[in-house]
Amino acid sequence: MVKSDFFRNRQNCFFKCLEFLNLIFGICLIFAICDLKFAAFCRHQLMIIAMGTIRQQIIELLTEGEKDARELSRAVGIKEKEVYEHLTHISRSLAAKGSHLTIQPSECLKCGYVFKDRRRFTRPGRCPRCRESHLTSPGYRIAPK
Repeated sequence: MVKSDFFRNRQNCFFKCLEFLNLIFGICLIFAICDLKFAAFCRHQLMIIAMGTIRQQIIELLTEGEKDARELSRAVGIKEKEVYEHLTHISRSLAAKGSHLTIQPSECLKCGYVFKDRRRFTRPGRCPRCRESHLTSPGYRIAPK
Protein backbone atom coordinates (compact mmCIF):
# COMPACT_ATOMS: atom_id res chain seq x y z
CA MET A 1 0.00 0.00 0.00
CA VAL A 2 1.33 3.46 -0.91
CA LYS A 3 1.73 5.86 2.00
CA SER A 4 -0.70 8.36 0.50
CA ASP A 5 -3.31 5.57 0.26
CA PHE A 6 -2.63 4.74 3.88
CA PHE A 7 -3.16 8.40 4.81
CA ARG A 8 -6.44 8.52 2.85
CA ASN A 9 -7.66 5.31 4.53
CA ARG A 10 -6.92 6.85 7.93
CA GLN A 11 -8.88 9.95 6.89
CA ASN A 12 -11.85 7.82 5.79
CA CYS A 13 -11.73 5.98 9.12
CA PHE A 14 -11.56 9.32 10.90
CA PHE A 15 -14.68 10.65 9.16
CA LYS A 16 -16.62 7.46 9.91
CA CYS A 17 -15.59 7.68 13.56
CA LEU A 18 -16.52 11.35 13.63
CA GLU A 19 -20.01 10.53 12.31
CA PHE A 20 -20.37 7.94 15.08
CA LEU A 21 -19.15 10.44 17.69
CA ASN A 22 -21.65 13.04 16.47
CA LEU A 23 -24.41 10.43 16.81
CA ILE A 24 -23.31 9.63 20.39
CA PHE A 25 -23.01 13.34 21.14
CA GLY A 26 -26.57 13.92 19.94
CA ILE A 27 -27.88 11.10 22.12
CA CYS A 28 -25.96 12.44 25.13
CA LEU A 29 -27.42 15.92 24.65
CA ILE A 30 -30.92 14.48 24.40
CA PHE A 31 -30.49 12.74 27.74
CA ALA A 32 -28.41 15.63 29.19
CA ILE A 33 -25.61 13.23 30.13
CA CYS A 34 -22.68 15.34 28.94
CA ASP A 35 -21.95 18.96 28.19
CA LEU A 36 -20.41 20.69 25.18
CA LYS A 37 -16.86 20.81 26.59
CA PHE A 38 -16.79 17.07 27.13
CA ALA A 39 -18.08 16.44 23.61
CA ALA A 40 -15.42 18.74 22.12
CA PHE A 41 -12.76 16.91 24.14
CA CYS A 42 -14.00 13.54 22.86
CA ARG A 43 -14.01 14.79 19.28
CA HIS A 44 -10.42 16.06 19.68
CA GLN A 45 -9.24 12.74 21.17
CA LEU A 46 -10.88 10.81 18.36
CA MET A 47 -9.10 13.00 15.80
CA ILE A 48 -5.73 12.25 17.44
CA ILE A 49 -6.46 8.51 17.43
CA ALA A 50 -7.65 8.41 13.82
CA MET A 51 -5.22 10.85 12.19
CA GLY A 52 -2.25 10.91 14.57
CA THR A 53 -0.81 13.98 16.23
CA ILE A 54 0.08 17.04 14.20
CA ARG A 55 3.77 16.12 14.31
CA GLN A 56 3.03 12.57 13.18
CA GLN A 57 1.03 13.95 10.26
CA ILE A 58 3.88 16.33 9.31
CA ILE A 59 6.41 13.48 9.49
CA GLU A 60 4.16 11.38 7.27
CA LEU A 61 3.94 14.18 4.69
CA LEU A 62 7.69 14.85 4.73
CA THR A 63 8.55 11.20 4.18
CA GLU A 64 6.45 11.29 0.98
CA GLY A 65 8.51 14.14 -0.48
CA GLU A 66 9.72 17.70 -0.15
CA LYS A 67 7.19 20.26 1.03
CA ASP A 68 7.37 23.87 2.18
CA ALA A 69 5.76 25.29 5.33
CA ARG A 70 2.71 26.59 3.47
CA GLU A 71 1.95 23.17 1.97
CA LEU A 72 2.36 21.55 5.38
CA SER A 73 0.10 24.08 7.07
CA ARG A 74 -2.65 23.51 4.50
CA ALA A 75 -2.39 19.73 4.71
CA VAL A 76 -2.44 19.58 8.50
CA GLY A 77 -4.78 22.52 9.10
CA ILE A 78 -2.61 24.74 11.29
CA LYS A 79 -1.04 28.18 10.88
CA GLU A 80 2.22 28.47 8.98
CA LYS A 81 3.97 29.92 12.06
CA GLU A 82 3.02 26.83 14.05
CA VAL A 83 4.63 24.58 11.42
CA TYR A 84 8.04 26.11 12.16
CA GLU A 85 7.68 25.34 15.87
CA HIS A 86 6.78 21.74 15.07
CA LEU A 87 9.70 21.39 12.65
CA THR A 88 12.25 22.15 15.39
CA HIS A 89 10.82 19.39 17.57
CA ILE A 90 10.54 17.00 14.64
CA SER A 91 14.20 17.51 13.77
CA ARG A 92 15.19 16.59 17.34
CA SER A 93 12.99 13.50 17.32
CA LEU A 94 14.34 12.34 13.98
CA ALA A 95 17.94 12.79 15.14
CA ALA A 96 17.24 10.43 18.02
CA LYS A 97 15.73 7.87 15.61
CA GLY A 98 18.65 7.95 13.18
CA SER A 99 17.32 10.13 10.35
CA HIS A 100 17.30 13.87 9.83
CA LEU A 101 15.25 16.72 8.45
CA THR A 102 16.92 18.25 5.41
CA ILE A 103 16.28 21.83 4.33
CA GLN A 104 16.27 23.00 0.72
CA PRO A 105 17.50 26.57 1.28
CA SER A 106 15.66 29.71 0.24
CA GLU A 107 16.89 31.62 -2.78
CA CYS A 108 16.61 35.26 -3.83
CA LEU A 109 14.60 35.51 -7.03
CA LYS A 110 16.30 38.77 -8.04
CA CYS A 111 20.05 38.14 -7.60
CA GLY A 112 20.11 34.36 -7.07
CA TYR A 113 21.66 34.40 -3.58
CA VAL A 114 21.21 31.03 -1.84
CA PHE A 115 20.82 30.87 1.96
CA LYS A 116 22.85 27.66 2.23
CA ASP A 117 24.34 28.38 5.69
CA ARG A 118 21.00 29.22 7.33
CA ARG A 119 20.07 26.84 10.17
CA ARG A 120 16.69 28.28 11.13
CA PHE A 121 13.55 26.72 9.69
CA THR A 122 11.76 30.02 9.11
CA ARG A 123 11.71 31.87 5.81
CA PRO A 124 14.30 34.71 5.70
CA GLY A 125 12.99 38.28 5.58
CA ARG A 126 15.16 39.64 2.79
CA CYS A 127 18.31 39.02 0.79
CA PRO A 128 21.54 40.23 2.44
CA ARG A 129 23.07 41.01 -0.96
CA CYS A 130 20.39 43.03 -2.78
CA ARG A 131 17.93 43.68 0.11
CA GLU A 132 14.96 42.35 -1.88
CA SER A 133 12.26 40.38 -0.08
CA HIS A 134 11.21 38.32 -3.10
CA LEU A 135 12.52 34.91 -1.93
CA THR A 136 11.59 31.29 -2.44
CA SER A 137 10.34 29.36 0.57
CA PRO A 138 12.62 26.72 2.04
CA GLY A 139 11.65 23.12 1.38
CA TYR A 140 11.79 20.31 3.94
CA ARG A 141 12.02 16.55 3.68
CA ILE A 142 13.06 13.61 5.81
CA ALA A 143 16.17 11.72 4.77
CA PRO A 144 17.85 8.73 6.43
CA LYS A 145 21.34 9.30 7.82
